Amino acid sequence: LKMIPGALLKPERVLWDKQDPALLYVFSDTDKKSKIVVDVWQEYRKRGTINRISTAGRVQENNLGDPRYEEVPLKSKE
Repeated sequence: LKMIPGALLKPERVLWDKQDPALLYVFSDTDKKSKIVVDVWQEYRKRGTINRISTAGRVQENNLGDPRYEEVPLKSKE
């Protein structure tokens, strides 16, 4: 839980899951790749759009090459 803010602020990669609308924030955790999945959905109440973290965990790096994922360009902070 302590790693979530930093991983969301400075991910190595961000991927869009075209199959299940979600953003995957990918970062290194020791010698393995980890991900935080943020679901993107609409809640039609007073609050409007709500995004939520649905899961976090380790991921096999080769699974990130699946065609269902589209790379989201990261802005460089210059």
